[in-house]
Amino acid sequence: KLLVEAPTGTGKTISTIFPAVKALGTKKCQKIFYLTAKQSTRKVAEETLQLLVKHGLSITAITLTSKEQITFPEELDLADDENPYYLGYYDRLRPALIDILTNEKVITRKIVETYAKKHMLDPFEFSLDISNSCDVVICDYNYLFDPLVKLQRFFTERNYDYTFLLDEAHNLVSRSRDMYTKEISSQQIKDLLDKLQTLPHPPQKIVDKLNTLLNDFDLIKEPLVNYQQADVIIEEKLASLTKKLMYFCDFTTDWLTENPHFSLKDDLLEFFFATYAFVKISDYYNDSFRTHLFITENSELLIRVFCLDSSELIANSLNLGGSTVLFSATLSPLNYYQEMFGLIDNSLLYQLSSPFDESNLNLLITSYIPVTYQQRQQSLGKIIDAIHTMIATKQGNYLIFLPSYTFLKQAVVAFNQAYPHIDTVIQENDMTREQQEDFLNYFVENPTKILVGFAVLGGSFSEGIDLKGNRLSGVAIVSVGLPKLSKETNELQSYFNNKQKDGFQYAYQLPGLNNIFQAAGRVIRSSTDVGVVLLIDNRFATSRYAKFFPPHWKYAQIIHNQYELEQNLSTFWNKNKDS
Repeated sequence: KLLVEAPTGTGKTISTIFPAVKALGTKKCQKIFYLTAKQSTRKVAEETLQLLVKHGLSITAITLTSKEQITFPEELDLADDENPYYLGYYDRLRPALIDILTNEKVITRKIVETYAKKHMLDPFEFSLDISNSCDVVICDYNYLFDPLVKLQRFFTERNYDYTFLLDEAHNLVSRSRDMYTKEISSQQIKDLLDKLQTLPHPPQKIVDKLNTLLNDFDLIKEPLVNYQQADVIIEEKLASLTKKLMYFCDFTTDWLTENPHFSLKDDLLEFFFATYAFVKISDYYNDSFRTHLFITENSELLIRVFCLDSSELIANSLNLGGSTVLFSATLSPLNYYQEMFGLIDNSLLYQLSSPFDESNLNLLITSYIPVTYQQRQQSLGKIIDAIHTMIATKQGNYLIFLPSYTFLKQAVVAFNQAYPHIDTVIQENDMTREQQEDFLNYFVENPTKILVGFAVLGGSFSEGIDLKGNRLSGVAIVSVGLPKLSKETNELQSYFNNKQKDGFQYAYQLPGLNNIFQAAGRVIRSSTDVGVVLLIDNRFATSRYAKFFPPHWKYAQIIHNQYELEQNLSTFWNKNKDS
């Protein structure tokens, strides 16, 4: 197992794929799984393999797409025994496999869909069957780590001939915790009961089972109501309830087998799958799990099982293969991620320095602006002044990252009032992919005027976007990026405190810093890029934060006042007039 931090632009994708392919050719492994957190990184892996094939590599690779995304629209409302893409599937599978494997090398979603249409096969099932014959499988993390969607055909037992390449590995900590977090509520039961009661003849056995579950929820809720507690976190697993939910799943499976054409089958299945997921995740319950009981606004009980520490679960999944490389531009500090991946005793750490001229990045820390939650409103004027100083020094495109949508809106209002003549573009909540692309399209090459984009730290624009050259001249990051205060994050802090660790560091500081590193990484994307990163929060100037900075941040400069900021930026851009 190898953990690698390599700055943006070092060619991480080709640098991991090439030696893995070489190992494949020398029989040191039999199959490569390239695991990613985002579609954009899957695309880069496809392009890298296409480049190698273009230069003579003989290999077959496939990208797996989720069932929800790749299923044909005409299949959506059809039962399997009515779906023409399923009926006679195995009669048509063999010639389809021969066709696609003979004619294609790097099999993308579009290629899968084309051949699936041609041979009348369900594209998701077809892609899984193709993957059996491929040397490289590109897929989401969940196909290895999520117990509900893990690829059973590959990952039921250990295979030392598998090689795992994990891109953007910093995402795995939060993603894996989410995989082992499920919830269920009395509202779901009531909603299903209400629908069943609309039938002329409700299925009495199902109704009885649901009413029994509802009574169990009421019994759990009663102490919270009596003690006027809106929510409580407990260490114990609700074993009795979990067992009854499991019995409900077993009963429902048998009942639906006997009643396959039940008119509310989809509604019943929706609750069944939620229940099954809750039961399945509860099977992993140990001292690193907690149960959160909520009384909702409409006085219903919501039960949430959540994972605090997924390191053992991650390690168990990684041990299903032979060799593993986990890599990212932001794995600082490496020993923290080594621990979070459960690899303390059996992994190597490697941190690459930046290959680019360090003088191309002007990294500045405003030690004179406090931005704690209590102080940020009072500091808003200084924040806006610092942002304006950065953008006024050089005409170009800039991104400003703020800690929340609420503070973003306040900052935008203040900025527009102070500088109404400057163009701004603002990240909205829940933007579609098209809206995100429209946002980025404002960041044109060779800009003829100043553009300021406001975005949320840790959101879609602080990671995975590539604004090379002079499409981005600088980034300002407001705050140290601490996650929002919550009872569950506080529980995470307590969990690590009880293990004699610095709980605040594990629960708040390091996850926040990763958001900072990612956002700052938008500026220098190639050897010719030049730009500014302005860290607006005096906490960055303290050793508590500076000690975690990656090696290429060692030239960070502390700025003590507005005048010093103006002078520094002027000097930097005068040295880089052609950038």
